[in-house]
Amino acid sequence: MRPAAIAFDAFGTLFDLTALRPRIGDDAFGEFARRLVPSTWHLTAAGRFEPFPEVAEQALRDCGADPEAAGALTELPAFDDVAPGLAGMPDGVPLAVLSNGTGDGVAALVANAGLEGRFEHLLAADAVRRYKPAPELYALAPRALGVAPEEVLLVSGNEWDVTGAHWAGLRTAWIARGKPFAPFLGIEPDVRAEDIEDLARTLREWAQAD
Repeated sequence: MRPAAIAFDAFGTLFDLTALRPRIGDDAFGEFARRLVPSTWHLTAAGRFEPFPEVAEQALRDCGADPEAAGALTELPAFDDVAPGLAGMPDGVPLAVLSNGTGDGVAALVANAGLEGRFEHLLAADAVRRYKPAPELYALAPRALGVAPEEVLLVSGNEWDVTGAHWAGLRTAWIARGKPFAPFLGIEPDVRAEDIEDLARTLREWAQAD
């Protein structure tokens, strides 16, 4: 079934977090990456919230890196396949970003990557003060896009995000970029694609088959 709307994860799906590696060093980046997302899980599980830039700053401190490097999170480059992939999405299907970031941070990230005007909505965790995989955050997408949850396709390069979106009633697409898929808690995506361009081709084929 062709999705009525598409929501994209930001970090690691549209934007390349590894661009921080040269700034903070290989060892620090590895530790930072291991701490960042689990920190958001712990906050949400404990019923607490701190904005994503502050979470990133603390993760950098914890791994001995300069916390000011967190400012570069709004300057991450988009993966090479993102701009042509977004341009190739089926006509008439609205696009959104659904991110653990802040509204202002996601807007800056999109603008700095030259992707302004590509998305109808930029949806972020600070709107509900909870992080993925909290269902309240996933619920922002169908609400903003005006469709039922099962009509939204959540696109992510993170297996745990696929699981969270599935449990929230959304359909899911996983972006591989050369990685093998490792199911998180046994949940498989509805669609697998190598990158955003590959996903766009698949969705156009679906649209033509309808």
